[in-house]
Amino acid sequence: MSRSGAIPPEGLLQLLGSIVLLSSAWPITKVALAAGATPSWFAVGRAGFSGLAAFAVLTPISLFAVIAVAGAHVSPHGFAILMYSVPAAVLAVALVVGAQLLGRN
Repeated sequence: MSRSGAIPPEGLLQLLGSIVLLSSAWPITKVALAAGATPSWFAVGRAGFSGLAAFAVLTPISLFAVIAVAGAHVSPHGFAILMYSVPAAVLAVALVVGAQLLGRN
């Protein structure tokens, strides 16, 4: 909450999104079960979405590791260029997912 006690608009938007997504789960589940889906398909769907989320979070870290390993096979100048490009990739991902960066209000 802000100092004035009012809920910021971003918080209200996140609350509304949560309400819409969570309240839509039961009708979607009901339709899927009526269409013949079994509980195992719901488990597969959850695992798939979890995998996509993990991939999105771990991609910058994996990119850094791949660049570090590749550095053993390139010249020092090429390795420096690769290493200095990692922060740009991480910054791009942070901006896409809406992370709050230091110094930004």
